[in-house]
Amino acid sequence: MYWPFRDCGEWSLGKFLVETMTQTEIDRFLKLSWVFYMICMSLYTAFSSARELLSWMDLLPPGSKWQTTQFEVQGYTTAAPIHLIWCDGLEVAKSLFGNPIFAQNMSFDPLHVWEDAQREYGEWFTANRAFSTQDQLPEGATIVPIIAASDKTPVTRQTGGLEMHPLFLTISNIDSDSHVWHKCVDLVFAGLKVTAKVGEFMPDPFGELRYCFTPLVAWITDLPEQLMIASVSKNASPITLATHKQFGDANRHDPHTAEHTLELLYILSQSIDPWNLDWFQKKSKELLLLGVHLPFWRDWPLTQVSIFLVPEILHTLHKFFFDHLLQWCKEVVGNDELDARYKSHHKCIGMRHFSSGISHVAQMTGQEHRDIQHTIVAMISGAAPPEFM
Repeated sequence: MYWPFRDCGEWSLGKFLVETMTQTEIDRFLKLSWVFYMICMSLYTAFSSARELLSWMDLLPPGSKWQTTQFEVQGYTTAAPIHLIWCDGLEVAKSLFGNPIFAQNMSFDPLHVWEDAQREYGEWFTANRAFSTQDQLPEGATIVPIIAASDKTPVTRQTGGLEMHPLFLTISNIDSDSHVWHKCVDLVFAGLKVTAKVGEFMPDPFGELRYCFTPLVAWITDLPEQLMIASVSKNASPITLATHKQFGDANRHDPHTAEHTLELLYILSQSIDPWNLDWFQKKSKELLLLGVHLPFWRDWPLTQVSIFLVPEILHTLHKFFFDHLLQWCKEVVGNDELDARYKSHHKCIGMRHFSSGISHVAQMTGQEHRDIQHTIVAMISGAAPPEFM
């Protein structure tokens, strides 16, 4: 796996030297008496000079290379040339497919997943299409299903209208579960977690050096994402110890702390190998956990998962009002009465006048949502009982 290096230790040393030292400094390091002795005894490393180390680095798989192509489309005139910045799709697929970081989260063959005699569909390899595709290939062949996504993104507005169309590519062999997500986030935030633990000097806007730490204080996301981040199942709260049977009661429940989750994971790991993902996840669900044994926040100092998970406004306020509070108002007051009150509402500049009422409206703009939220209390006053108000 680490060729041309002997093992992980030799690769880590070579990577450290190349990233932190010049070629002259690497040569000086390798000529130190102790290092030279270890090389001669073949106990430490096999490269003996910076030139040899760099030649080994050149032998490593380079991954997919970015390319730039400028072209014109006949019959399609543009104010500026079209630039395509791209990677070869095959090289991207090869790089993903052969990346050791996904080794524990790869699927190679179609499979059936059963839960209590009922078939479950999740990853692409569990679909019927996977079996029919496999049957069309030569015996022993492996499917590498390609998943692509694209989204037009404006780069500039009112200054040329420059747009870009990013295209994303991945493969279905990589399980789209939370293990991979936590592992990726763990890598992205590795430096921040170290700084949260030991601190780092950073210049502020005034040029003064400050000794800084980086705790995670807020993560704004919707509920499904919160459950994945907190590593709890959908039958539990990501921020309290309440379960689905206690949702909506009047009791104040204790916070769902990181220590609580990690303790349950530790106890479970004593009896089940965490890398036996299917069995570990099945037993985790009995504890209302997601089955991720290495959540990214586990070693992030000064960070508490039940505190940094904060709701985002769209779902927690606006959609909650439209899906629940407004429906309750319609039920208590009645559609006809509520419509009559909105129809008789005095017109006001900057405020939508609902001349046909609101009960029949299935879709609304953000402005209309806001106007209803601003006026709903006055509209139901006198028609709804005091305890509802």
